[in-house]
Amino acid sequence: MASLRYVRIFSRSLPSAVRFYEKGLGLQVLHQDERSAQLDAGDGGVHLLIEQAQSEAVCSTGYSPHLTFEVKDLDTTLPALLDPEHAAVMDGAVVHDPYMKMASIRSPDGQMIALVEVCADVE
Repeated sequence: MASLRYVRIFSRSLPSAVRFYEKGLGLQVLHQDERSAQLDAGDGGVHLLIEQAQSEAVCSTGYSPHLTFEVKDLDTTLPALLDPEHAAVMDGAVVHDPYMKMASIRSPDGQMIALVEVCADVE
């Protein structure tokens, strides 16, 4: 059986992307050099690989996945990522339902990111 261990994205600015995921979302940097970075994306051993884009084409729509991160407190995480230091942009309204709160944002490089806070009373 195959298992997902890495998600690879491309960035126009590796330092900005690492700062966004490390400081904004709290991911731990495992390795970084001038061309790439590897971050621990949470439980389960999945790693986020960020590579410095060698051309604009790889940063265009269709080359990067939609990433979903579960966060403990959306009301704290979302404003921090929208701060000019991290430069995320909202992509629609925050969705509230009985089971979760969810916000869709775009990273500074345009990757679509969903932030999900699961309600405490959901089994």
